[in-house]
Amino acid sequence: MSPKTKKQNEVIRQQSIAAIKQAALNLFAHKGYGNTSISAIAKEANVSKGLMYNYFDSKQALLLAIIDDAANLGQDLLPNLQDASILPKEHLRNFINNTFLWVKGNMDYHKLIASLIFQEAALEVMGDFIKLKAAMHIQLAEQLFQKMGYEDPRIMAFEFGALLDGIFMAYLSLKEFYPLEEMRQVMLKKYDLME
Repeated sequence: MSPKTKKQNEVIRQQSIAAIKQAALNLFAHKGYGNTSISAIAKEANVSKGLMYNYFDSKQALLLAIIDDAANLGQDLLPNLQDASILPKEHLRNFINNTFLWVKGNMDYHKLIASLIFQEAALEVMGDFIKLKAAMHIQLAEQLFQKMGYEDPRIMAFEFGALLDGIFMAYLSLKEFYPLEEMRQVMLKKYDLME
């Protein structure tokens, strides 16, 4: 058997990293960050502890990588705000629609984020990081509300975030009983984004 190419090794590396992150995500979301060991994550990911440490220095680094992935996914929900060909209302409509789709399709991420807020050990690791990412999201929303002519775009951005957080927390706890699609429509109507 011939040695693997650099490209094949990179594919294997990325698959291992993805498996580790997914295993940690599942365990952190269901067992809690403080109750999950590196050994449990390695076992769940079907990799050795040594390989895990090859990719992540610590459980804290792994948690931050997962949170960063979630935050980056959130940022990807909103196209470039500088694109003048897209009206601010269209940006906001797209953001709402994409966010509802993302949460519905990524319940483990949402469950993890929601649960971490109440886990003291996790907050010690990611508190500053979460604040930084939240500030970035608020700033993006504030820019949109400013372009849409709202009187106090900063407060509107906080209200918008609080509404989304409340809707998704309720959906997380009530699951199929929660009228998620109807709440998406409520959000669109509230901000005058109905098509």
